[in-house]
Amino acid sequence: APNTLSRALNANTTSGNVTGLTFPNLLGGDGNDDNSVDVLDIDALVASFDKCTGDVGFNAMVDFNGDGCVDVLDIDILVANFDLTGE
Repeated sequence: APNTLSRALNANTTSGNVTGLTFPNLLGGDGNDDNSVDVLDIDALVASFDKCTGDVGFNAMVDFNGDGCVDVLDIDILVANFDLTGE
């Protein structure tokens, strides 16, 4: 998923179709799609801070909660996952 850290999910399909898979929660905060949450993501968020869908400079990649605006709620997500890397 865009702006989240990737997670690996293993499934053995050698004996046919697999059903009932559940995917783990994906952690947000990757605003530049490099599979890590770091200072480059802070830079991207700051450049789009206080902007909403339709505003010049709005970057949907740093709207981590998907509410259409880049604000303190998105900062909270980035900070919570800062310095993490996906699988």
